[in-house]
Amino acid sequence: MGKYLILILCGTLLLFTLSCTKTEIAVVGDNNAPEDYTISNEIKDNFISKTFLLLLGRKPSDIEYTTVFEILNRNNCSVADREAVIDLLFAHPDYRLWQYRQENNQLLNNATADEIAYHIAEVESEINNPDLSEVLIENQKELQPLFAPRCP
Repeated sequence: MGKYLILILCGTLLLFTLSCTKTEIAVVGDNNAPEDYTISNEIKDNFISKTFLLLLGRKPSDIEYTTVFEILNRNNCSVADREAVIDLLFAHPDYRLWQYRQENNQLLNNATADEIAYHIAEVESEINNPDLSEVLIENQKELQPLFAPRCP
């Protein structure tokens, strides 16, 4: 009896597994989501705040907030409205400056030109140090085969 029950359960499980397999992906043309007319002012406020912080690194002024809020209300925060807001911020003079600061911080750890020049001078003095020159030459000899061109 127990063997038959296990066999029936395994067969049922196998049947369910094989019957739920989908081999083709169905693509429905013109399947666009309808406009959502239930977007609250709080969601628009969050969108404005996050977009300004991300693209300009600051909160919007009252005039900027009002302008952007009016743009979003044209067609109840449609995709075109949101794209218009983002295009407006891309054209803002603060956008490039903020992006430069972000890249500077990421790539150079926000170092100034004087700090970079100091580090370069420090490395040059270490390279020109006679005690270290032999070590550098040995390291160069060891590493040179790794960077040599490989011909088949």
